[in-house]
Amino acid sequence: MNALEQAYASADVNKIPLQTIELLHPTFVDLASDEDTIRYVSSQNITRPVLCRLEDNAPVDGGKVVQFNPAPIAIKRPEKSNKGYADLSITIGVTSLEIERALDAVSEHSDPLRCYYRVYILNPETGEVDGPQNQPFEWTLYGSTTKRGELSATASLADIVNRPFPYFLYTPSFAPGLVRT
Repeated sequence: MNALEQAYASADVNKIPLQTIELLHPTFVDLASDEDTIRYVSSQNITRPVLCRLEDNAPVDGGKVVQFNPAPIAIKRPEKSNKGYADLSITIGVTSLEIERALDAVSEHSDPLRCYYRVYILNPETGEVDGPQNQPFEWTLYGSTTKRGELSATASLADIVNRPFPYFLYTPSFAPGLVRT
């Protein structure tokens, strides 16, 4: 059972699971030229920005309460398998000019676009947000397309199974002692 299914199963009837997406890239900067992110919450159950506390080890604003803006997002979580990789399908409907410009800047840069998926629980009676309910992993976004104002992308975890061990590739430039003279 994944985090969202657990949230649905264990949450009170009057509590709403909130799916959130956070996009990070070195080209995303705020007015003070500090690293910034694009954060969205699924607008299926919410129509205004939501304030959520990030985990302490979050890459940007760790431990702080941050704003997630509502957007029509659909997330298809990966299925359990032994393939060694998992893909997260993300669709953001009605993309704004902000995200289109951000993706244009990303396409001209070699660093990957990172993505974090989190699930929070909202109590509509008190407005209190609890979470994240899952362990946010770093995903790498690739293969994004924009069609009729809708962004579709696939995010993938690192392929640990097919990664060489040891991680370093021992070449003469890395280890000069390998060269016989």
